[in-house]
Amino acid sequence: MQVLLDNTTVAAKIINYLREDIISGRIPENAHITIKEIAEKYNVSHMPVREAFRALEGERLLEIVPYKGAVVRKIDETFFLSILDICNALEAYMTEVAMYRIGEEELMQLEAINLQMAELKDTPEDLNIHLDLNTAFHKLIFTWANNEIAQSLHSYYHSLARMIRVRYRHPYSRVQEVIKEHDAIIRALRSKDPYQLKQAIDVHSKKAHESLLQQYKEQQSGCVLDPGGRLRV
Repeated sequence: MQVLLDNTTVAAKIINYLREDIISGRIPENAHITIKEIAEKYNVSHMPVREAFRALEGERLLEIVPYKGAVVRKIDETFFLSILDICNALEAYMTEVAMYRIGEEELMQLEAINLQMAELKDTPEDLNIHLDLNTAFHKLIFTWANNEIAQSLHSYYHSLARMIRVRYRHPYSRVQEVIKEHDAIIRALRSKDPYQLKQAIDVHSKKAHESLLQQYKEQQSGCVLDPGGRLRV
């Protein structure tokens, strides 16, 4: 049993825990959960759990059943592609704004992160590191956009996207593609060419969508890729 000590953030913590469990698949779709069950799990009163259920219903992760608890909604193709679309729109905006503000020193920081990606091996541990490096690469750009509201919105939706990525991981072949796509973004930022930047971002977004959709369909069909991108049944 996990004990949540800070009463002022109990509901927020429960929302985060349940959201991650649902999106990652630890709580499967169509599972029925009750306020009493979750309250006992985290050793809290019913009130913050009820608040968490309502919040997650608003996020379309739960369907409230009156007097019975809630049912976990399906995390399907439409859901996760919608999340990526929102992330991509915010990323494209912040990257273009940042383009006019960054200099050579900042671009060299991006190149250093990309070089770290290039050193990653075909192992589960390094694939985890890739997620962190990829996040660092883009967040560094977003800081130069100097738009706290856009960054806050992106942070929320990106956290959902990362949870999805735990469930549908990039194969190693995709990691190698990402490095090249990041190089194209850096070149566009250096040239301060908005058209070139849009092309680089569009390719990066399209490939990310395709990779996620491939992983999803393979899991649905019972086929799984190993970390190197090879088919494993």
